[in-house]
Amino acid sequence: MGCGDLFLSILDEDKLYNCLFVPLLMKLKIIDEKSGNPFEYFPDEEHHIEGYARNYEKPESVAKVMGGLVRILNLPSKADCLEIGASNNFKPSRSLNQQGMCVATLDADCNIQRHTDIATYDAYKDMKKQLGSQILIPRIAGRDGPITNYLGDLAFVLDEQSSIRNQRFNFVYFWGSMYWGDTCSSVEWSQTASDWCQIKIPFPERILKAVHLIKEGGRLFSTSTVFSGHAGEKPSYIAYSNQVIVDSALYLATAGPIKAKTIGLIGQSEEATRKKFGAFPNPLEEIIQKKLYSCFGDNNDYQGLRKAMADIENLKALDRLGMVDAMFLEF
Repeated sequence: MGCGDLFLSILDEDKLYNCLFVPLLMKLKIIDEKSGNPFEYFPDEEHHIEGYARNYEKPESVAKVMGGLVRILNLPSKADCLEIGASNNFKPSRSLNQQGMCVATLDADCNIQRHTDIATYDAYKDMKKQLGSQILIPRIAGRDGPITNYLGDLAFVLDEQSSIRNQRFNFVYFWGSMYWGDTCSSVEWSQTASDWCQIKIPFPERILKAVHLIKEGGRLFSTSTVFSGHAGEKPSYIAYSNQVIVDSALYLATAGPIKAKTIGLIGQSEEATRKKFGAFPNPLEEIIQKKLYSCFGDNNDYQGLRKAMADIENLKALDRLGMVDAMFLEF
């Protein structure tokens, strides 16, 4: 056996790969009022005062915010975009479309203003009776001008009969729809799946399907509960909202078929938040210390969450986190 053969017998292909290629850590990027946070309190909006949810009513407000997001996320022109849980809020999808993006929406629960192929809610009831649990499989159900609107549950986007199965997007986003705020259905809780089909789909299992729909180099985005909720900006609610959005972001960044390169958090700076509400602890450490809910589960003292935290390059930045309006992931 020659020296070269001996070397290759000792260092097989997998070991050689591991020696030469060290896994890269994810970067944590924080964008606040000093660095371009687009989520403003517009003076001419009904809820323009700090302390209230920013449920923008004016299309021009949403257009300005969306324009800021397009710049922050560096979305390509004519990007393929999918809004998950659009419901009766047409402004985000229309705004992106007006900025030259190719937009589609996906909802698990029917909205006849959006799902125009279904004439009435009585027709939808008949459709559910006919299809049974198959109603959860995404299908084209209407259009809003150039925007295609799908009806179906995110959990079933990869089903063989899903109309969206083979599509991939540059930008997949949740605008006030990822978490249930006690006022309406959401991706966390779907009326069709839970009540009609009696199917309980765990939240982590459902949201992870969104990662499968992202193109290489794409972005995933979600607003936080404090941004889009109705409880107001109170210290206890901000702390809870930060825990939920950061935990979800880390889970989506690490538990899916592809790993994110960057986790981004958009919100107010730690200094600005402290002046109004006081300081907030590291949201992930708070989950572990207080034994709170995590998408990773709590097995072996939050082993899954701890392992994912170790994949963040500048984890200590979370020690100086202000109120989070939204998160994004770069893949």
